[in-house]
Amino acid sequence: MMITRFCSISLTKCIMTLTKSGEENIMKQLKQNSTEMNTVLKNLELENLTLSPSLQQKAIDIVNSGKKITPSIIKGALNHEKL
Repeated sequence: MMITRFCSISLTKCIMTLTKSGEENIMKQLKQNSTEMNTVLKNLELENLTLSPSLQQKAIDIVNSGKKITPSIIKGALNHEKL
């Protein structure tokens, strides 16, 4: 339960931060090694939070999809992740 909560917090923070970063460059597609993603991962690390590489990719996919970010989208990403 605790691991799921931390993954949810990490994934949510990552997606929301990337969404805000993406607003500046609407046409730019985010990538795993992009400056924005590296900044988000460093900020999560400062808060003692991490994301597995597969969750990092899911966050990028969600942000790049252009869909509205909802709790159900985040829960769906976590439900398909092995913790």
